Amino acid sequence: MATLTKVIATPAITIPGDAAIVHIGVREVNGRYRLGVFPSRSGDTVVFYSDAEDPGLLTAERPRQVVWVAHDLPDQMELVIEAKPKVQKLGLLAQNLYTITTQAGMVASLPVLQEGIWSYNVRLVQGSNVLASIDPDLTIHPDP
Repeated sequence: MATLTKVIATPAITIPGDAAIVHIGVREVNGRYRLGVFPSRSGDTVVFYSDAEDPGLLTAERPRQVVWVAHDLPDQMELVIEAKPKVQKLGLLAQNLYTITTQAGMVASLPVLQEGIWSYNVRLVQGSNVLASIDPDLTIHPDP
């Protein structure tokens, strides 16, 4: 698996070559924080899983994992990405909870595990306070 280094955040981060990228922007508007996600429409973020034993059967251009990249994340705050268990079964991704800190700037899901729709919340937190949230999803298809 190749990795790419592409400056999509400061400082530069390394993105696995088999990843779909989801950008999460943090902005303050009139003293309140807001989150934006791109791609944002339902069905726009697509990744693929495979349980094929033969790597030759895999389609190389299809992303196998997701990387969430934070933009303008204030110091002392984190983005918490968490599955919505009441919406779908758990276990589609390697974890049900991911965290982005200002130091890391991104987090990778690792290869997805099975087909489905992974609905999740993204929360901007400072300590135990939730300052903003948004609830996107990602679609997982089989390959081949």
